[in-house]
Amino acid sequence: MKTILIPITTNFFSRTFLQTDALSELLKDPEIRIVCLSPKNRRYYYEKTFGHDRLLFDELPDTSAKTIESVFRFLEVWSIKSKTQKLIIDAEFHRKGSKASFFLRLITFMLKKSLWFLGAFRWWRQGIRFCYSVFSSTDYHALFGVYHPELVFAPTMLPADAHILREAKKFGIKTAGVVLSWDNLYSKTFFRVHPDRVMVASKTLEDLAVEKADYPRNKLEVIGIPQYDRYANKKPSLSRDEFIRKLGGDPSKKLILYALSGKKGISIEHGIIELLYRIVKENMLKEPVEVLIRPYPRYDFSEEKLSKWRHEYGFRAESSLAHIDGKADEWEFDDVSLDFLQNSLAHADVIITMYSTFFIEGAIHDKPLVAIGFDGLEDENYWNSSRRFFEWDHLKSLLPCDGITFARSFQGLAESINSSLMDPKLKREGRKCIVNQQATFNDGKSGIRLGKSLYTLMK
Repeated sequence: MKTILIPITTNFFSRTFLQTDALSELLKDPEIRIVCLSPKNRRYYYEKTFGHDRLLFDELPDTSAKTIESVFRFLEVWSIKSKTQKLIIDAEFHRKGSKASFFLRLITFMLKKSLWFLGAFRWWRQGIRFCYSVFSSTDYHALFGVYHPELVFAPTMLPADAHILREAKKFGIKTAGVVLSWDNLYSKTFFRVHPDRVMVASKTLEDLAVEKADYPRNKLEVIGIPQYDRYANKKPSLSRDEFIRKLGGDPSKKLILYALSGKKGISIEHGIIELLYRIVKENMLKEPVEVLIRPYPRYDFSEEKLSKWRHEYGFRAESSLAHIDGKADEWEFDDVSLDFLQNSLAHADVIITMYSTFFIEGAIHDKPLVAIGFDGLEDENYWNSSRRFFEWDHLKSLLPCDGITFARSFQGLAESINSSLMDPKLKREGRKCIVNQQATFNDGKSGIRLGKSLYTLMK
């Protein structure tokens, strides 16, 4: 029996691996066993939902608070020389509303800016990798002794995966990883540990892994995005009529999907949602519409907040994920959540977002895309403003495709929605460009490619 050991270091793991064809592709061989290391408080959920005789779950050692891990995580993240990281560092210092003292912000700014400058040099990045490799710990040794893995697979290639990769290499165990998301190499990792193989979604990420992470091109493999295979392989679970009626809406109306983007823009987005309500209330749209609000998974809203949008604005608003045991910070994408996501994308007539992956997922579904390029109820200074987001490298890379309509004012938002509703083919070629650029494949076989790549590495 050959064993693959996988640390679960992200809440997206069930969506990006356990519910993809990568898992079934590996388990086709009866001599393959997969052992996933789960945070203690979610182990029961994984065992109950996914476990069987060759998919086991054990406890993931909690090493995140260890001083060495914290120091090297700080060095790695802030040594990424990108426009995105520069903007994040500058925004932390200049933005309004920070609770930290000016002196503390200044010291932090100077330290991070120094690391960002040094990050341009390969010798600095290699030095961090070398110093990290010198350290060792016994946190994973007992698990290696119990399971004798042939392969350790890092499902994110983010700093949380570095510890187990380092120890696996010291034990002579083969290692592999996959880059979790399109922005990671601009702001979250430069591969503190180099595994034997890394899979990426696109040629764009392949080039970045070589440039930013010093990773050998001949060890990279472009596979596409496994979690998006669902869109090619599985029809939406509900018809458009059924889905909108289930939300309590009117299927004869057009459906606007507003997808929130995350923490950095959340205060602006509350204002945008209020303006969207005004647009609907003041009959500024040429078609009657239903509006569906989708919270960002990591910052899901309480039922009280969702209920406010439903009752005060008449919008449809639903949680985007499953909460384990009702706990706000313990969430997963279960089948119900993924079905709801797919139905939302498939049946929307227009998708509005600020800086989320819905630009890619919406493009895959060939839906008109509207980007928020203003600050809602009041103008913010640049460092608090939505204007800075499309200066981030991964978002800026979408601009040459010309697949997105930008709303840069209240009136512009209404006009952007109207033009998208009136002509669904608007910027269609640009959306195709986004899919090719960011997802590479739209054939529903990315999970199979991931599984095959891991399987061949074990031979």
